[in-house]
Amino acid sequence: VRRWLAAAALAGWLVFGAVVNWQATLLIFEDGDQLPVPAWNEWIAPVLALSEPEDVFIYLGHYSEHMGHYTHPAPNRTIIPAYQGEAEMRAAMDGRLRIWFGEGRYWNQEGNLALFYSLLDELGFDYCESYWHGPNFQMKLYARSQAFCVGGQPLMAFGEQLTLMRVEKRYDPEANVLTFNTGWQVDDSIPPYNYAVGFYIIDADGEVVSQADVNLGAADGPYLPVQGQFSTAPLGRGTYDVYVGVYDVNTLAKLPARNLQDADQTGEIMLLGQLRK
Repeated sequence: VRRWLAAAALAGWLVFGAVVNWQATLLIFEDGDQLPVPAWNEWIAPVLALSEPEDVFIYLGHYSEHMGHYTHPAPNRTIIPAYQGEAEMRAAMDGRLRIWFGEGRYWNQEGNLALFYSLLDELGFDYCESYWHGPNFQMKLYARSQAFCVGGQPLMAFGEQLTLMRVEKRYDPEANVLTFNTGWQVDDSIPPYNYAVGFYIIDADGEVVSQADVNLGAADGPYLPVQGQFSTAPLGRGTYDVYVGVYDVNTLAKLPARNLQDADQTGEIMLLGQLRK
């Protein structure tokens, strides 16, 4: 009898565990109804294809509770549940250029949602787009600049491997800081760490008076945010042109560039904007 009871208890526990686990990972509950959640390969694959290792993923609700099931196909990505405290969320978000926010409609977590959006506003993030929008799950992209959002209108091509898609200029005259936020489309054939983006401030005499270089690193996805920043304190008053180019870090040879909005503009560097000081 004891052996039979033990076997029955074990079978019951296995069935109960399977049901609970199945409901926990494949179903969510909203207003008393069971809603099927999208399979991870329906949304994570296209999102990962657009993301970079430096991006952070934040999940709120059901997906936070079962991150092991839903996020294991996300290698080299920082993944945090949004139900953590403010200090943990701030630490994960601060210094990032892009944040992917997944919201599962499972439990009422309005407090965490309000905290997340307040931090987005405080840290200067802009809404880009929703890449999955359903009755039970949303995946949205936020970036510190619209230039870091995925995609855009092709502006300039450098060689056959790099395309400048977005540009945003920010100038703080009080702090003497000039920033160019740029978004790039990168071909997967480009060798890692082989190319760098050069930003050049050129004066009225055609001389380069300041330069900022950013190595493209190992792009893991077709869209790469790149930020070029200058201190303008050493510059005298006047108007300056700012150019951008891409060069091989080993040979310093620049890739041939062309303006995709104006076929007549070609060269090694392309005009990005102006600085009036």
